[in-house]
Amino acid sequence: MPHFLIPEISILVKIIRPAIVYFFLLLVFRFMGKRSVGTADPI
Repeated sequence: MPHFLIPEISILVKIIRPAIVYFFLLLVFRFMGKRSVGTADPI
């Protein structure tokens, strides 16, 4: 896998990609929780 040969890019991808996914899911579950409070279980 050639992208592992460049540590700067791989480190940035490993940090930024999970952060984007986390915030995206956080917003999605927050909006879903507001619309369907009875069916969604808040953690």
